[in-house]
Amino acid sequence: MILNEHFLFIHQPKTAGKSLTRFFLEAWERPIRGFISSGQSRELAEVMGEGVSLEVGTAHDNLIAAARFLEREGKSIHDLKAVIVGIRNPYDLAVSTYFFLRDRARYEPDRPRFRRAAAVDFETFWRTEPPTTPPERWLTLRGKPLANLRHIRFESIAEDLRALADEFDFRDATLPHLNPSKHRHYSEYMTPEVEEAIFTRFRYFFDTGLYPREPVRRRWRDTLRNPAAFLRPQQLTEPEDPEDITDHLEAQIASLPEDGRIHLPKGHFTISRTIKLPSHTALQGAGPDQTTLILAPNTNAHLFTNQDHNKGNSNIALIDLSLNGNTHHQSADETSRQSRALVLFQRVRGAKLTNVAASDGVQTGFHFARCNDVEINHLHCTSMRWHGVHSVGSSRVSVKDSTFRMIGAGRGYAAVRLNGGMGADIACDVQVCSVGVILTSKFQQLENVVVQAECAHCRHGIDLAGDTQNRLHNVLVQNSEVFDNELGIKVSNAANVFIHQSRVASSWDTGVLLEGRHGGKFVVVTDTRFEGNTKDVQEIHASGNNHFSGNSFRDGDGSVKEEAFTPKASDPGLRPRPADSYSGVCTVCGSVSEFEHNGGSVRESFRCEHCRSSLRYRGQAKAILEAFGDGEASIEALVKSREFAGLDIYEPGLVGPFREYFKELPGYRQSYYWPDLPAEAVKDGVPNHDLQKLDLPSDSVDLVVTSDIFEHVRRPFKAFKELHRVLRVGGRHVFTVPLQFPMRKRTVKRVDTSSEEDVFLLPPAYHSSGDGDKALVYNDFGADMLDRLEEMGFSTSISFIDRDKTLCGKNITFVSTKRSA
Repeated sequence: MILNEHFLFIHQPKTAGKSLTRFFLEAWERPIRGFISSGQSRELAEVMGEGVSLEVGTAHDNLIAAARFLEREGKSIHDLKAVIVGIRNPYDLAVSTYFFLRDRARYEPDRPRFRRAAAVDFETFWRTEPPTTPPERWLTLRGKPLANLRHIRFESIAEDLRALADEFDFRDATLPHLNPSKHRHYSEYMTPEVEEAIFTRFRYFFDTGLYPREPVRRRWRDTLRNPAAFLRPQQLTEPEDPEDITDHLEAQIASLPEDGRIHLPKGHFTISRTIKLPSHTALQGAGPDQTTLILAPNTNAHLFTNQDHNKGNSNIALIDLSLNGNTHHQSADETSRQSRALVLFQRVRGAKLTNVAASDGVQTGFHFARCNDVEINHLHCTSMRWHGVHSVGSSRVSVKDSTFRMIGAGRGYAAVRLNGGMGADIACDVQVCSVGVILTSKFQQLENVVVQAECAHCRHGIDLAGDTQNRLHNVLVQNSEVFDNELGIKVSNAANVFIHQSRVASSWDTGVLLEGRHGGKFVVVTDTRFEGNTKDVQEIHASGNNHFSGNSFRDGDGSVKEEAFTPKASDPGLRPRPADSYSGVCTVCGSVSEFEHNGGSVRESFRCEHCRSSLRYRGQAKAILEAFGDGEASIEALVKSREFAGLDIYEPGLVGPFREYFKELPGYRQSYYWPDLPAEAVKDGVPNHDLQKLDLPSDSVDLVVTSDIFEHVRRPFKAFKELHRVLRVGGRHVFTVPLQFPMRKRTVKRVDTSSEEDVFLLPPAYHSSGDGDKALVYNDFGADMLDRLEEMGFSTSISFIDRDKTLCGKNITFVSTKRSA
């Protein structure tokens, strides 16, 4: 606020306060005094001359603070000629506030409001924003308006200032335009739900007639662009206080009947912690409209999961139930990367959902990780912010006769999303979701999938999105209706895709898009009707060798188009072999494979066509075979050896191809480091171990395997010493770090860890971690690492794989053998 003998200006946030302050400093008679922020002091320095005394303090004092300030000087705010306050259309004010908080140049990570704005969309921000100072504090004094109050409207600021200058005979002054807004007109951000939230928050403006309320009609295209943002949390009105059956259900599970079936009665019940289901268990309700299980407030967990995430379970079923995630009563951040599915199954063989309804999930309805034989029948899934059904590395997944509505808050989210696996059959009805069905091979190879879906009113109907290193193969889309979507069917980095006897209609952009670095290749589209699409087919990037036959192309009125789509001329030969490719036997799975390098990292390329192990992992497998094998050609064969099966093996981390082969060995153990969990904690069946301070006996391990882990260890040589301690004499540590041949000479420290606080010596660098989060890189290792290991009592050698191939010689695996205790 600033004031002189006759006038007071109060700066309400986001109402051009800095511009108005500068104007009044020139227009008012001096002396002028007041309080401004440190940022304002820099911007107003050139007009803060003689007779202006502004202290750095609170920039947005309200009328109560101003009145108290004057009272301490023996004056009354009522005696001033005018108290001037800027006001702004509440809808525009809300949009400006949100984008101000998201501005990177102004970001203050220690303030929760900035963090929330950076993490959530506009609607979520305002619908979940906790109470702040109400606007009437700047417009009323203890609830009563001032007779001498004058408003300066943001929308008519120049006209209102001229009127004030005429009324009170201000001096001529220039109104600068400081901190211009960087967003579109507020109407583009409004939906009925966010308008309701803003109306409630700024109701004083509307009730006093300062601004009219502007009801918002639903705009269908906006609904498609961000469907989950328009969801109202499902209100649970019956009963008001449902019974918590968690203890009772756990007791029943502890004493399962012979048939393994637990019957749940009619009614609404809450679950207050995650229920862990053992093998051969079936929970059956009285029907999805009769038995409802609700996640209790502030549980922030799953409703159900399986008991053993490490070794897995079998034959678990949920039947005739309704599951509700109770999103509006969960306190955890919905943008957290921690998995919070209503049902999480890991390594379950024979998971079944029959006649189940699921709604109101913070993230995903049903998440299946490395499961086999998943059967989902008659699922009705609504209001999930991530996915309805998400499968990662699972095989033989069936989703039949199921419906999905209002799923997904972004392009990567879908009603049904399969990431890797072998064999799936998807038959579903999807409407108003971000994407209907996504098939992707980002995690591992995905092939042999049949899709029969009706996908309408989505951003994309069906996405067949292979990875540049891991292309998608053998997909059949048949008898599908894909209409009224932004994009109908996308085929990217995929081959051997068949679209048959389907209808693709009314796509705002494109009906079928073939794209990607490796394009859509060997795509066959037959007996399919294209109707009313802006573009029927686009074939771009590396797409080619595709075949279209027996299709019809029509305008929106049904008339036949004069020019139908013609694909690029096909190459009569086979797909050319990339220059950097070769054939061989995979040292992980033992399959004969073609290993290709298609750009990008050498270490992460040259993948096996079958198990998808990269050159880095295949190099480690070769080193293990050389150290412990007896002529075996692969890890798949080595684990069948009695001698190897008798070893004590320790493998920190969560991902990598060896775990699937080692997990059944009696001496195998795994760990991961979650710094926010206690040392003795176990998460998802995996112990929490800090490599710098291992809870393992000395001389107890024969083989340690780590893959690109040590660059993320805060004090790596302390961890190397710990591994030396736990290894038996002659035991080996087979490891990789991001270091290629020829090696740099010296290790580069990126972070100073000599004190308890990290001090960055170079800009922070991060890699993806095993739990899907980001992991900080502390060191870029060099050849001097080998000298340090030698001093500890290790003899370290370097192992190469396929070194005769042009690029493969860059990849190196280190094998450190413990010489002595």
